[in-house]
Amino acid sequence: MVSRRGLDLGERLGAGALALWTLAFVVHRGAVLCGGFNGIFYWEETYRLLVAEALVGGWKLPLLDLQADTYAGGSLVVAFLASPIVALTGPSVLGLKIVALLWSAAGLVAWVVLVDRYWGRRAAHYFALGFVFAPPLFVIYNLIAMGSHAEVATLAGLQLLLAYRVLYDGDRSTRAVAMWGVVAGLGTWFTYIAGIPFAVCVAIGLVGGTLPARRWPALAGGLLCGMTPWIVTNIASGGRGLDVVATTFGSASSDGGRSLADYVATLGNLVHTGIPLALQFHDVATTFGGIALQVPRRVFASGYLALYAGSWMALLVSSAIAASARSARPWGRLRAIAATRPEVPLLVLFPFFTAILAGS
Repeated sequence: MVSRRGLDLGERLGAGALALWTLAFVVHRGAVLCGGFNGIFYWEETYRLLVAEALVGGWKLPLLDLQADTYAGGSLVVAFLASPIVALTGPSVLGLKIVALLWSAAGLVAWVVLVDRYWGRRAAHYFALGFVFAPPLFVIYNLIAMGSHAEVATLAGLQLLLAYRVLYDGDRSTRAVAMWGVVAGLGTWFTYIAGIPFAVCVAIGLVGGTLPARRWPALAGGLLCGMTPWIVTNIASGGRGLDVVATTFGSASSDGGRSLADYVATLGNLVHTGIPLALQFHDVATTFGGIALQVPRRVFASGYLALYAGSWMALLVSSAIAASARSARPWGRLRAIAATRPEVPLLVLFPFFTAILAGS
């Protein structure tokens, strides 16, 4: 059990500091919004606004028909959240952006609380700084109201808070485990990609022995309860929610399958080119001493990813060293790492996502 409940108050971030970081986030994203930063509007957002107007106006349409995607209910959640603003001010893109901003601010709170709880005040400050002054892509996504990939950071933070309570705080009560499952199920209904943190944490819990078999029914029951909207929707639509899975991962099968070499090539291209470009850094041109200087965007992307890779490797090595003191056997070390090192799920999440993305 590795809970940081025993930390002195001075070692914790505190409500005041958390409020200041949240305010800094809102001010920063608000300035980006007011400044019309390139890329913060996506044309499909307006459909969520139309659905909010339909909900406020009491249009006689089934919810299934209002859902933007047959496989994900996140668009309905965004529309419901936007409904009070639409009722007060009428349909407004700015009102929709405020919903996205507040949703993302909740994500900041969830993640900072998580980091503060398990790694202390200093780490929480560093994390909040990185969250507020993030790469352009993340800034843009914080202001997109789609009910899909853009909102996953908030869902993941909430899921991890509940999962860590079970895996690392030792609270394996039926209630705690079921609540984790419910939130994971709702997140998966919201958008499939939100199921990745759940899969990672379950795997780590099984390896580390922190998810005992007697709690599996509670976790499965909670997951099914959370996915009830998805189950009902797919029964009503004849399973249309699975079409996107077949389309995303089954396209290669029509050509006789995809070779391992093709997959490795795609993965390499994704890491080398796709991810650096996706961060959406921009070229910077300036003058110094009368000399024109230009820094290409790839320099910023490479530096950012190098920092991530270095931190990832440092955490992995420190976890392995700590585990080696607990057991001389490889399996025992792996179990010790999974059971006692709360950074392990975070180390696994992004590589696992990248591996899935390369297979799509």
